Amino acid sequence: MEISMNTRQAYSEIDTFLNLLSEEKRNEIPKKLRDLFKEEKDKEYNKEIRVDVPIKEQNLKEETLSIIALLNLQYWSKDEEEKQRLKNIYAENEQKYQEELRKKYNPDDIFKKNTSAITENNETDEKTQNTQMIEYKENMFKKILNKISNIFKKKNYEDKLLKEFGKADKYENHNLRILFIADTHNCLKDGNETLKYIQEQEEYDFCILLGDHSGSDIEEILKVIPINKICGILGNHDSWELYNQYGIKNIDGKFFDLGEIRIAGIGGSCKYKNSEEYVQYTQEQSIAIADTLSKDIYNKTHILISHDKAFTEDNHNVAHDGLKGITKYIYENHIGLHIHGHIHENSEQILKNGTRSICVYMAKIIEV
Repeated sequence: MEISMNTRQAYSEIDTFLNLLSEEKRNEIPKKLRDLFKEEKDKEYNKEIRVDVPIKEQNLKEETLSIIALLNLQYWSKDEEEKQRLKNIYAENEQKYQEELRKKYNPDDIFKKNTSAITENNETDEKTQNTQMIEYKENMFKKILNKISNIFKKKNYEDKLLKEFGKADKYENHNLRILFIADTHNCLKDGNETLKYIQEQEEYDFCILLGDHSGSDIEEILKVIPINKICGILGNHDSWELYNQYGIKNIDGKFFDLGEIRIAGIGGSCKYKNSEEYVQYTQEQSIAIADTLSKDIYNKTHILISHDKAFTEDNHNVAHDGLKGITKYIYENHIGLHIHGHIHENSEQILKNGTRSICVYMAKIIEV
């Protein structure tokens, strides 16, 4: 008899699941077994599996959960005490069936004729085995699935770059005070608190715009800040010629030297609109910008400024996941300090390589 449709669909889910794992975890499963899932799966059946949702909440087939639990027990669990604890989770009256599963997915046996449980000898055996499989309820897998939740993750973008380029250089403060202005979105009008803050600042060395400013915002800013004391990068809501209209230097894809500090700039955000009117890049375009900047190997860059955040992992939010080019430039050039806007919050994080990444919203003076 042919493999049942339910089993083939379970194989399809398993194949999708394995492709979401890191290469290291995936390769711990014998290739013979991985090939079986790929070759025998229902190729017309497509089940989306999300890395940001627990496995037990994704309505996977119970046969799929059975296989995942078994793969974890046989291949991913390295500690013998943990293996024993996992084995104890199975009820005593199910131990015989577990042995059948072990035999079924033994990579040395799966292609043996007449002995593989994958190809049933008759319809009764197939129905019996499938019935046994679907009798596994979620409570039997709850503890197991919780234990393997950390396996169910793709290696994120930072991990790959960290392995390739290593840690960032420690940033040395140069005692310069820079006024950063970000994401004002036509808010700088009389009485606005941010505009008051900008007007009140006297002790700063330079001003850098981080993008997403209206024409009226820029007009208000230039009433306070001399044109020779300001530069910027454009945001995803800005037109490409916005700064040119006001004589402001755009350092997107360029460098800017401020005293002994060398600053690189990457503007825009990830492209989420089918339009060329605004400053938005595909991930590939952002990486190309980073690669062009990285060709300047004779001068050390100290700070990267950008409109968008650094891309670290895919959270299925194109507009706010960040740009891979930003992350690549930071890692490849061991940048110690990164300052950006776009997220509409004042916050700070440390990337995995040690880079200090500061998000600015509205206006803030930062000593660099």
